[in-house]
Amino acid sequence: MRKFSKKTLAILITIIVFSSLFTVVYAAGGYKTVKAWIGGISIYNNGAMVSGAKEPVIIEGSTYVPLRMMANIFDKDIKWDGRTRSISITNKPGSTVMELMQKLADKDRQIQILEARIKSLGGGSLDDLEKKLDNDYDEYKDVNFDINLSGDKDNIKLKIEVDLDKDKSEWRDLSDDDIEDYIKDIIDDIDDVFDDADIEGYIKDEDSNDKLVKFDKKHNKSLDIDMDVEDNEDLDDLEKELEDDYDSYKSIKFDINLDGDEDDIEVEITVDLDKDEDDWKDLDYDDIKDYIKDIVKDIEDEFDDADIEGYIEDEDSNDKLVEFKKDDGKDLDIDLEDSDIISRDDLNDLKDYLNKRYDNYKSVKFELYPTEKDGDIEVKIYTDLSKYGDDWEDLDDDDIEDYVDKVVDKVNDEFKGIDVKGYIKDEDENDKLVEFEKEDGKDLDVDIEESNNDKKDLDDLEKKLDDDYDKYKDIRFDIKLSGDEDDIKVRIEADLDKYDDEWEDLDRGDIKDYIEDIIKDIEDEFDDADIEGYIKDEDSHKKVVEFDKKDGHRLDIDIDDIDDKDDDDDDDDDDGKLEKGDGEGPM
Repeated sequence: MRKFSKKTLAILITIIVFSSLFTVVYAAGGYKTVKAWIGGISIYNNGAMVSGAKEPVIIEGSTYVPLRMMANIFDKDIKWDGRTRSISITNKPGSTVMELMQKLADKDRQIQILEARIKSLGGGSLDDLEKKLDNDYDEYKDVNFDINLSGDKDNIKLKIEVDLDKDKSEWRDLSDDDIEDYIKDIIDDIDDVFDDADIEGYIKDEDSNDKLVKFDKKHNKSLDIDMDVEDNEDLDDLEKELEDDYDSYKSIKFDINLDGDEDDIEVEITVDLDKDEDDWKDLDYDDIKDYIKDIVKDIEDEFDDADIEGYIEDEDSNDKLVEFKKDDGKDLDIDLEDSDIISRDDLNDLKDYLNKRYDNYKSVKFELYPTEKDGDIEVKIYTDLSKYGDDWEDLDDDDIEDYVDKVVDKVNDEFKGIDVKGYIKDEDENDKLVEFEKEDGKDLDVDIEESNNDKKDLDDLEKKLDDDYDKYKDIRFDIKLSGDEDDIKVRIEADLDKYDDEWEDLDRGDIKDYIEDIIKDIEDEFDDADIEGYIKDEDSHKKVVEFDKKDGHRLDIDIDDIDDKDDDDDDDDDDGKLEKGDGEGPM
């Protein structure tokens, strides 16, 4: 930081003080000869040199600077009055540091006042604000009110109730201006806490449910108050009937409110989960559907052309638990926000339908099990590749995606708004062949673990192996390959009922040789692959041999119920080694 000399600092302070407080007036005087030092004096303002038409001078040890130069530096107005021989130095409007600091201080005080106001109104919580409003505005000109807030920080619904059985005369004494002032004060308090919110609401007689006043305050727009609310007697009468008939259901207390007109009716149903949470959790989807369906039916009996929509809401948290919609001429649509509520009967019905409609696809047999998991529907689909492996491998990716898409579409038809996920698994090997997921409102995602479009090389190799190794020591074998270039599974099947004697004649060396030759041919085509497989009795499905050959490791063979005939000669005996074209090798 650049420092001023003591002399310069004294000059600056003097100019600031005098320019802020005084007008300089010259007394009567005359000319005087003085001795002055001129030149070599520099003035800097915040590190920048300031120059002018006239230079500063030093007279008798004091430095004199042109007044206009300093006035420009400090952003002052300067005026010479020749008649009075006086100089006026004044602040430019709004330009002084002191004025700016004063404005900042005023703003800080306003912020502190607003923050204190917000804190007094509940600190930003709808529940706390509701309590504050209910304390401050529960009585106005001898009329008692009950205030309720719902919604969120962007959309707030303000419901004010009055009991005209008790306060009818006092209510009638209120003028429109009184009512408008009362509502405006409440809206202003809400705006102080939620300044971006749209606010709408009404004042209602709690006994008759007649709306007396409606109001609406959009963000950054004026408050709109409708004092001339025409009572919809039919809707009010229906609301009373619904309250009488449906205020209690399976030990749960509900409060029902209708709004709208004969063409569009909104149904607001509230429940207190603090009191009835356990009973609510005991409800299943069918219970909720039946309750809403009966209410909607009663409304349609009175207003048969109306579009109806509504919700069930927790009155304490304002969380919507269920939303429903019934447009004229269309089916009732129910969306459970708490999607843990899924009918077991509906799941069983879905299972029955899926297993009748989608248990067979292009000769592949499937078993389907829809279940509820974490609020979603999971569809587990099983097939047996030991029986349907050939047919499965004949499917391409489009076939598989088409099958999954049909299954998922049916699930979505039954459970609207629910996410669906699942898999297709080989029940014999427990390997997942396909995984899929369909989030509500998004496209179906299908992940095929083994892409059936990319198996040409593996299929060609399979045909070659089946040609070369389909017969060994008079036993007929069937060879199937699956997997990809990194992991290959070899399934070898034989009818051991038919070739029981020939199988018994084999020793471990024979089987080892047979498998080693197959492995070698596979490695010639896929030299980096891990290979595993088995030999299985095609009738009993019992695995009699299992083998594993990791890339860079030795072949590991596990043989069941085969005795070594010449254990000492196994390593040197080549009699059982498979030789292509020797008459006992592969045909």
